[in-house]
Amino acid sequence: MIKLTVLGKPQPKQRPRMSNGHVYTPKPTKEYENIVGWTARTVFKGNPSEQPFKVVLDIYLKLPQRTTHLEGSWCMKNIDIDNVAKSVLDGLNGIVWLDDKQVVELSIRKYWSKEERIEVELIEHKIE
Repeated sequence: MIKLTVLGKPQPKQRPRMSNGHVYTPKPTKEYENIVGWTARTVFKGNPSEQPFKVVLDIYLKLPQRTTHLEGSWCMKNIDIDNVAKSVLDGLNGIVWLDDKQVVELSIRKYWSKEERIEVELIEHKIE
């Protein structure tokens, strides 16, 4: 099992853009995927795995002012967890696994917190 914490504001995966006939990933998304990748490199040493993975993501978003009583409770803030997950999974491509299609199970939760971050748990399943 691999655990890592990506500090900072979670960045949802933005839709690809087109310019001069070329499709590209928007800069904020690319930068966030790089942060995820560098964070993973600090705890995962070795070559990318070819095995399937279970992934658990706990997304922590900043509490609104004067609402400290909400810390730890469910957050329904206007951020789509599936798009945040896509940024994280893509950021781990070529580092933890070859491609995020190796993720066979995904659990995502979203909470209020004083500190924005994503806590990631990666569980590798060995194929016999």
